[in-house]
Amino acid sequence: MTGKPCIRDTRIPVDLILRKLASGESRERLLADYARLDKADFDAALAYAAAVVAGERLLAAE
Repeated sequence: MTGKPCIRDTRIPVDLILRKLASGESRERLLADYARLDKADFDAALAYAAAVVAGERLLAAE
């Protein structure tokens, strides 16, 4: 994904999920559309966005 952060174990970019949530898409709809996601993935995407906005540096989990 050319260096874009992705949801764990997928090739789904974090920004795609954030944009869909911001446009009013429900988590339930996204769970139906992206079967590989679970509720924790949304929380992780939002936490990532908050850290980026706050200027924090995140390290990838191994």
